[in-house]
Amino acid sequence: MKFQSWMMILLVGMLSLSVACGDDGDSNGDNANAQNNDTGNNDVNNAGNNDTNNAGNNDVNNDMNNDVNNDGNNDVNNDPPPPIFGTEADIAMAMDLWMEIEDHQLDWMQPAATAGWVEGAMPHGSFQQFYHNGTDNTADGYIVIKRNYGMMDEEALGALTVMKKVEGFDSEINDWFFAKFLPDGSLDVNGNGVALAGRVGKGGDMGCVPCHSGAENGNFLHTFEDGEVPSAPPFGRPMDEMLAAQLWDEIGDRANWDAPEGREDWVEGAMPHGSFQRYYHNGTDTGADGYIIVKENYGMMDENALGALTVMKRMEGFDEDLNDWFFAKFLPDGSLDVNGDGVTLAGRVGKGGDMGCVPCHSGAPGGDFLFTVE
Repeated sequence: MKFQSWMMILLVGMLSLSVACGDDGDSNGDNANAQNNDTGNNDVNNAGNNDTNNAGNNDVNNDMNNDVNNDGNNDVNNDPPPPIFGTEADIAMAMDLWMEIEDHQLDWMQPAATAGWVEGAMPHGSFQQFYHNGTDNTADGYIVIKRNYGMMDEEALGALTVMKKVEGFDSEINDWFFAKFLPDGSLDVNGNGVALAGRVGKGGDMGCVPCHSGAENGNFLHTFEDGEVPSAPPFGRPMDEMLAAQLWDEIGDRANWDAPEGREDWVEGAMPHGSFQRYYHNGTDTGADGYIIVKENYGMMDENALGALTVMKRMEGFDEDLNDWFFAKFLPDGSLDVNGDGVTLAGRVGKGGDMGCVPCHSGAPGGDFLFTVE
């Protein structure tokens, strides 16, 4: 009995000790948790993770993404718009335009105020010739061509600048389509490699559109009033020489042509045409387009030698002041003679002066620049 009582007392003591140890354990656990929560884990999990997840991620996701998505995209989206000329459609239209003018431009009329050669300036060259396919410059399909010489070489064709009225193309520029061709028919390009075709220069300070928008008539066409056409040599220009070269080829078989009536044999002459002359022509209608008359001049330097060939050809539209006569003086080898200033004798030779073909032949009876033999 005494033994059982002592066992009960021992068990009660052990239970009390266990409870006391448990409290100490909870306290230690609280201390550990508090210590872990307040210092390490919170700093690492909260501050560190916040720094990494919030600050870092914000830097990456917000700042970096903002730079890429906002700044980057803004840079891309705000790039200057592509050129409004030189597009594939413009180039295709220009190629069709070249086909229209390639073989016919020299057969077209010259605008009245710019007939012959017109003195020019860069970027169009020092001398220019104009041609158009009609007189109504407001009509759909109207084309005007400016042939530009002396851009790089004084005697050479440098470029062709062309305007065509294309109904519906662009009402802001009166439906004008612009193109700048090189002599071979390819399109010239600007400094950025963009083809000069379409609305060339629209919206900028340089190019066809800003220049022609200043035309006084409001139709993008610069015109010359009477007396305002700048002076230019009336003959011996590159176009005259080209036409003369073609003419030389045409008269190569002149020996098979007939002689004008009254000049079937040798005709006595005088300077500057030589002491004896022979005549040939390619038809009898002196007023017909393409009519040619050739005068072979002998005895200029040698009594028996051919010294030169002076030729007149009727070219419709060439110069109405001269009844459309084109003049040329060839040496026997086919080269053109020159005057004292070295200017080739082809075209409107002597027009506006006191010496040369035009002032001499303008005195012919009948008013057609042709002398006849009675």
